[in-house]
Amino acid sequence: MKKRLLSLLFAGAMMASMMAGCGGGGDAKPSADAGADTDKPAQSADAGDAQKDTAGGKYKIGMCMARRDQFQTTIEMNAKARAQELGVDLVVFDANDDITMQLTQIQTCVNDKYDGIITACIDSASTGEMVEAGGDLPMVFFCRGAEYDKLRPGKDCYVGCEQWDGGKMQAEYLTKYAKDKGMTEMDVVLFLGQLGNEGTIGRTDAFKEVMKENGIKVNYVFEDTAEWDRAKAMDKFTQFLGTGKHYDAIVSNNDDMALGCIEAITSTGAKVEVPVLGVDATEGACMAIKEGTMSMSASQNGYAMGRGCVDSAIALIEGKAPEGLTDEVMVPIPFEQIDASNVDDMLKQLESAS
Repeated sequence: MKKRLLSLLFAGAMMASMMAGCGGGGDAKPSADAGADTDKPAQSADAGDAQKDTAGGKYKIGMCMARRDQFQTTIEMNAKARAQELGVDLVVFDANDDITMQLTQIQTCVNDKYDGIITACIDSASTGEMVEAGGDLPMVFFCRGAEYDKLRPGKDCYVGCEQWDGGKMQAEYLTKYAKDKGMTEMDVVLFLGQLGNEGTIGRTDAFKEVMKENGIKVNYVFEDTAEWDRAKAMDKFTQFLGTGKHYDAIVSNNDDMALGCIEAITSTGAKVEVPVLGVDATEGACMAIKEGTMSMSASQNGYAMGRGCVDSAIALIEGKAPEGLTDEVMVPIPFEQIDASNVDDMLKQLESAS
């Protein structure tokens, strides 16, 4: 697998250099605007599909996005704002969940002599290949986890939340709901992110284990992956609704899938009458919480993550330890529960970053 990925990587890099000329000569075509409707699928990208945020900065950093979903766009906006504050050139690439494309984009940053790379894994199992593709450049991983033993202390780090905590937060919220209703058993619909992804595994395992520890018997009447995607979740949940099966709650590994379930319900003219839980506290999710169609989201704090990625990259470029570093390669960002009690504050924070 490793050899195949790297062979595709270098072939893609050669093609990208012929067709795009990314990074150095101004021939790169702009990527999708970060201010666009991020509920729509991201457009296809190649190594030249990058967006440069500043010009003439003291450092040039590539930001290799896994996919421009709502949450990663929030991180991107805050990273751009921080880069502008610090006079750093930030060039953003979107791999649209294509591992080979992401490796090619990393290699482009190496070829065009960037100073560092910020990236979110499409698949954390590719961490070693990503580090190898980045050569000697410092790398900051964010949001989707990584194989931490493949990171080089003093050279690489991970900025993000402990994924277990997101699932635990969902379980604690739903446990309280169940006990307030006098329920000891629940029928739950569970939507998973990309299979094998650290976020999917951590959030799912934590939710299941903590619900069990809290004494709530859960019957998973529907459990499937929608690969973080709103449209896929809507389609699959529409099919589930057609079965007529009973359910007491909807739990999703991210907000986009939760919103897809809400849309499936409301498109039939029905009202959302059960708790719907997500992760990320995107703007769409926060609006749904405010409207009462969604109950809770576990926020990974895109504001702190975006800014922290840029700060950590600069520190590593300068041979310093990133602020807040623990366990040699971790810069932890704590989850925060967003519900009706504090959603207005989160919406203000999201508005300030846009």
